[in-house]
Order: sequence, then structure tokens, then C-alpha cells
Amino acid sequence: MNAKAQSGAWGAEGKTCTAKSALMLLVVLTAVALALRLVTLSRAGLWLDEAAEARFAALPLSDCWSADANVPPLNRVMLHFWTRAFGDAEFSLRFPAMILGTLCVPAIYLLAAQTFGRRVGLLAAFLTAVSPPAIEFSQEARQYSLLVLVTILATYFFLRSVDKPRPVSFGLYAAFTAIGTYTHYLFVLVILAHLAWYAVSGRKSRAGGVGVVLACALAAALYLPWMPQLVDAAGKQERGWVVYPLFQVYHTFHHFGPGMSAYDVRWLGSEHRFAGEAFADLDLVRPYFREPAAGPMPVRVIWTLAFYLLREAALVFGFVIPLLFGLFLAARAGRRSAYFTIAFALPVIVLAALFWWVPVLYPRYMKFLFPCYVILISLFLCGADFRILRRAAVGCITALILLSLCTYYFSPTYGKEDFRSAGAYLNEKADADDIIVCCPGYVDAAVTYYYHGSARVIRCDPGVETDVLARSLAEQTAGAGSNSRVWVVIRGNEPKTGILKLDEVFRKHFGGGEHAHFETGWGVHVYMYAGVKQH
Repeated sequence: MNAKAQSGAWGAEGKTCTAKSALMLLVVLTAVALALRLVTLSRAGLWLDEAAEARFAALPLSDCWSADANVPPLNRVMLHFWTRAFGDAEFSLRFPAMILGTLCVPAIYLLAAQTFGRRVGLLAAFLTAVSPPAIEFSQEARQYSLLVLVTILATYFFLRSVDKPRPVSFGLYAAFTAIGTYTHYLFVLVILAHLAWYAVSGRKSRAGGVGVVLACALAAALYLPWMPQLVDAAGKQERGWVVYPLFQVYHTFHHFGPGMSAYDVRWLGSEHRFAGEAFADLDLVRPYFREPAAGPMPVRVIWTLAFYLLREAALVFGFVIPLLFGLFLAARAGRRSAYFTIAFALPVIVLAALFWWVPVLYPRYMKFLFPCYVILISLFLCGADFRILRRAAVGCITALILLSLCTYYFSPTYGKEDFRSAGAYLNEKADADDIIVCCPGYVDAAVTYYYHGSARVIRCDPGVETDVLARSLAEQTAGAGSNSRVWVVIRGNEPKTGILKLDEVFRKHFGGGEHAHFETGWGVHVYMYAGVKQH
């Protein structure tokens, strides 16, 4: 599409969007993004995956490199050097992700503006700046901010180098491609989308083809040191999943659009919760959400379902329909713009097919699709057609983002899990000769990050048979005194039947005690069993 046709399709740039005004607006949006990500950076405690990343980062460099074959090493190696310079407090651990997440705002502007013009670029930058899921992954000490940023930059230099083949552009593309492969395994789908678009894009230059091949070859060569770990990880993948991929694809709209803080329906399965309960502590909305909970169960169920259906409709009109139209508009607009249709649709199809065997189709793994998602929605909103739908979409997007931001910033119960409070509780209650049992065992990274006492911390697997679990516990607690107490930390997303089984086992082998529950997000249970029975 030439510049004149593009201007007619997405709205004339005109005096209202000159290069200077666009730059000023971009600076403002970047500052807003920085503020939104910085202001509550350490409000919530580390959740399980962040605590594991902190543990890996604290290892010697060679161990840090190979600590977790399921995830490429770049983020934890980066944190390895960062924490040695600035400490491993929550704020410090999350600071690199926050900066990288903020840089996604100007980066996505560059990517969108080079194809669709400054108006689409600015809208994409705005949506990224205020997007609840973008804010959330920018406040986690994980690899997702880096994954999104590298996806944007690799795609930008790929499209730029194909249009104007230059060694510098191809070199930068190779560098960001290598960084992406060391960030997340599914980045390979970004490369696949690049190659698929190039194969079907029509007009090609010899220099461009040679440059793409050499850049990919260089990135592959740089990836060779990680290949043994990749082979190891491939041999340990779970198998045999029978699921509904289309539901999982739709589930990504919850994350990439308003975010789960506006779409969290965990309370639907509980008779003690109802839609809107997360806002119970906000005086502004208490009359609308607190009062129905006091009514009979049918009233609460109807209220819950009505709120759920209203939010579902807002999601469809605000994010699903705009995305589908964006895919269509990009596909018909021209050679370069069609890339965004391929880059979003192809990985979704591949992952949906794989998800019948390997559990890869989860929103947190698919964050490399977020830039395309935002750009396609911005493309629809800046179009000259479908004005009624665009106005409905703007209203729904505004309502859902405000709802989500309100929950994310002000609800005291929103989050993943509260190991910080559980750790403080154990620091206060547990004595040196007590035993702390982590169920499942992998939560010990989060427990030991916050627990600073001298009680022994052991692991147990709640998925094993009851008699096996009992023998394992008896072996691990051998030698403990009769006055030693056992503190059992259980992650709140364990099935209720699993928690009851654990309680039965512990009550059989240890004395009875007390229970504390820290409800943020999935919650964390801490059970205390007084006295180790001697056998």
C-alpha cells in the first residue's frame, strides 16, 4: 500500500498528527506508562514463578544458566548480574521487567507507524501504556516484558530490512532474533511468521532473501550453546492432554484485552463469592456489589451471571470483534500490512494443534502475540468504516480497562498468591526446632524467600498415594523432638480434595493444631500441627 492509499484508509495524518506532535505525544505516553508500572511495583509479594526466578538468579553463573531447562536462560542470567549489583528485594527484582515493559510503548509505536501511519502507532502506544495485562507483565520478575519487547524490535527490523536491505538492519534483526530465542521457546513462532510472510509476500529482492537467510543462520549459530538444554526440556514435556483448544484461544482475549483483573471469574464456582466481590472494600461501589451478597442464594447467582454476561458482551464488542476486523483489514490492505494477519493467525493455529498433546496454549506463553493484538485493534479503531461498531468498541474498551485498572490497583484481594504474608506469619510463629512442609514441594522457593527463621524446610508431593506420602513425611521428620510443631504451607490452587487428603495424613501422623489462610489471589494455606508423634 502506498502512502496516499494508506492515508485514505486509516485517516489523513494532516496537521493534527505531524511528526513533532506525534513525538511529543509518544513521550507523554511513555511517561504515563512508566508511572503506571512504577507506582505499585512492590505492592504485591512475589508469586511462585517470580520466587523461583529469584532463586535461580542467586546461583553461581554456570548453575544459573542451566537451572531450568523448561525456560531459556536469558532473563535469569540478566537478573543474576542485576541482583548482585542492586540486591534481590522485590522492587529490585522487578525493576528490569518494568523498564523493558515501558520501552514496549515507543517500540510498538515504531512498528505500527512504519506500516499504518502515526495515528495507528499512537493508538497502539496508548493501549500498550494503559493496558492492564501489559502493566501486569511489566511488574513481574519474569521474561515476558523482554519477550514482548524483543518480538516488537525483531519484527520492526525484519520488515525494515526486507523493504530496504542493508547489513545494519539484517544484523540487528539477527541480534534480536537470537535474544528472542534465549528468552522463550515459543519465540520460534515469531520467526516462523516472518518466514511465512516473506514466502507469500510476492515481490522480493535477491539481497533481501540472502539477508534473511544469513540473519536466521547467524541467530541459529548463536543458539547452539543452549541446544543440549533444549533437547533435555523436549524430553520432559507433558503429554496426553485432551482439551478444547478453541476455548483456550478465546481465553487469551481475557488476558490480552482487559486483563484477568477485569475478567476474573474464579468466584463463580463458590457459594461464598459473587461477581464484584473484589470491589467490596471500595466505598464507591460497595452499595452495588456488597448488598446482593446478603440476599438469598438465587439472587446472588442471578447477580453473578448478569454481571458475567455483561462483561462477556463488553469483551466481545471491545476486543474480539475489533481484532477480527483488524485481521481482515490488514489482510486486504497490502503486502506489508498482511504480515500482521499472518503473525497473529499462524501461531494461534500451530499452538491450537499442538495443545492436544503438549500444554503450550496458555496466555502467559503467548505474550509474543500481544503486539499484533494491540496493533490490529488499533487498526480497526482508526479505520474510516464501521463507525457504529468502532464507537461501541471504544466504549467497551474504556469501561473494561477502567474496571480492570480499578481492581488491579485498589482491590486488596487481587493477585496470584500471598506468600509474603504467609512468610511473615511463619517468621512470627515458627520456632527453630519446628518443621515447615511445602505442598507441593516447588513452593519452597517462595516460602524460603520470605521465611528467615531457622526451622527446617522440607518438601512433599501431594499427588502421591497417601501411604507413600505418610512414609516420606515420617522419614523427613525423623529425629524431631516431641514438642516440634509441623507447619504445612499449601498453595491455594490445590484441589479441595487434595487439601483434605493432606489434612487427613497430617492429622494421622501429627497432633492437631490451627489454620491460617491468606486469601490474596489463589491464596496460601498455613496449617500448624502441634507435636511430632513418635513411631
